Amino acid sequence: MKTIEKIGRFTIAENRRALYLRWWDSHAKKTQTKCLHAATLEQARTLAKERMKVVLDRTETIRPDSGDDPTFGEIWLGFEQDKRKQLAAERFRLLENRRELYFKPHLWNVRMSKMGPALRALVKGMEEGRVRPENAKSKLKTLTPDGKPRLHPNTIADIIGSAVEACALAKSDSLTTHNPPKIPFIAGVTAPEDRDPKGRYISFEELGLLIDACKRPHVLDLLLLDIGCGGRIGAVADMTGAKVRLDLGVIDLLGEGFVETNRRKKTPIIQQCPNSWCNSRW
Repeated sequence: MKTIEKIGRFTIAENRRALYLRWWDSHAKKTQTKCLHAATLEQARTLAKERMKVVLDRTETIRPDSGDDPTFGEIWLGFEQDKRKQLAAERFRLLENRRELYFKPHLWNVRMSKMGPALRALVKGMEEGRVRPENAKSKLKTLTPDGKPRLHPNTIADIIGSAVEACALAKSDSLTTHNPPKIPFIAGVTAPEDRDPKGRYISFEELGLLIDACKRPHVLDLLLLDIGCGGRIGAVADMTGAKVRLDLGVIDLLGEGFVETNRRKKTPIIQQCPNSWCNSRW
C-alpha cells in the first residue's frame, strides 16, 4: 500500500485506487486495515477521524502537555469511546447532543482541577434559563420564577450526571489525580413516582373500538403488535427488518449493541411475533 497521509499512529493509504485506514493494534499485535469507501482524500480524512474515535486508546485523547490535569474535553472523548461500544446508536446520540449543546460551550476547556466550580456555574445557568438548547423545536414547559423557559430539573440532573460519570471514570483509570466533582444540588428533581403523568391508559372498550376501526389488514397487524407487546411510542414506527427474527419468531426492539441490565440480559422485548405479522411482507 502507498502511504498518503499519517495521522499520529494512523495512516491513510491507497491500494488499487481505494483508500484505507491502517493502524497498529497493540492488543491483537498486528496491523489492522479498514477500507474507507471514500472517493476523495477529504472524504477519507472525515471517515478516518470517525473510525479513529472507536479504536483510539483512552490515553491517546490526553495531550502530553496536559499531565495529570487534562481538560474535560480530553476526558469526554475517552468516555464517549467506552459508551460507543456499550450503547445502541439511538442512546449514544443523547451523549452526542449533550456534548454539542452543553459540554463544548461551557465545559470543554475546563481542567479537572476546576470542574467543581464549572459544574456549579453550569447548573446555575440552566436553572436561570440562560443555558438551554437554542432550537425552535425544543418546547421547554418548565419556567423560571420570572417566566423564562428553562430545562426541567430532571434533565439538568441527567446532563450533570454524565459529566460527573466521565470525570469519575478518568480518575479510576488514573488519567487524572483530581477527584471527580460532587453533583451540585439541583432544586426540583423528582422521583419517578412523583412526576406528572404523561397520559392515561386506554380502556378495554376503547381498545375494542380501535381494533374494529381498522379495515386494512396491515394496519390491524401494526395495532395488534403495538397493543400486544407494550412497546414504547415510536418503537413500532422505527422498527426495521433487521429487528424481526423470523427464524426465531421474535422481535428485538433493543437494537444491536444494547443490553438491558438486571431484568433482561439476552431476551428481546417482544418474545413472540403475531403470526399474521411474521407472515406479512415487508
